[in-house]
Amino acid sequence: MILYFLFLTLLGFVPSLIWLGFYLRKDVHPEPKEMVIKIFILGMGCAVVAAFVGILLSDFIQNSGLPLFFSLFLQVFIAVALIEEIAKYLPIHFYVLNDPEFDEPIDAMIYMIISGLGFAALENILFLFKSFLSSGMLGETLVALFGRFISATFLHALTSASIGYFLALSILKKRGRTFFFILGILLSTTLHGIYNFAIKIDEELVNLGWQIRDWHLLLISAGVLIFLAILTFFQFRKIKKLKSVCEI
Repeated sequence: MILYFLFLTLLGFVPSLIWLGFYLRKDVHPEPKEMVIKIFILGMGCAVVAAFVGILLSDFIQNSGLPLFFSLFLQVFIAVALIEEIAKYLPIHFYVLNDPEFDEPIDAMIYMIISGLGFAALENILFLFKSFLSSGMLGETLVALFGRFISATFLHALTSASIGYFLALSILKKRGRTFFFILGILLSTTLHGIYNFAIKIDEELVNLGWQIRDWHLLLISAGVLIFLAILTFFQFRKIKKLKSVCEI
């Protein structure tokens, strides 16, 4: 059993490491390996903080006597999406912004992605443990991991990248710095929340007696991922142009 959990732990890193390798190639001036590892691990640690705060907020909202779907809305957008997006930014705020290696606009996106993928790695590990303990079948667990590779892990990378883009703008702009940063947090939180809310609503409908899943809701989540992927693509193109004319 111990070997199984060790194997699942290692597997939990795979989706994040694949996406990490993909996005690190976008930086023509690679960041120091020590810094990449440090921010990745800090991202994992912030997942613990986000889970703790999120559970407390979620319990508070659930016990507030609000209607089911409004309560679910607040849990998804506030206790999950907002808390997680802020948590992924914390390693950047405390350990990157004043580091001499943080010297060009694209670094903001790269380091946010690193933190987000560290965050997702711990989520994946915990998810695999839960999946394996509930089903006892390694095959189903591996299928679930692949699902997270193309969904939740990708989502964390994309929303983090978007925050990084607006973070770079907030540093470069002489005016409206706070506006750009808050805009990045709110945009990522909103898209993250829509993605999760559609999934949660679908789960609640099943719990309330629906015999089949509502694929229209799941298509909303897929649409959010596609929109974020396109948005991140253009953000990288724009920020590479900024790199040629200015430095942070």
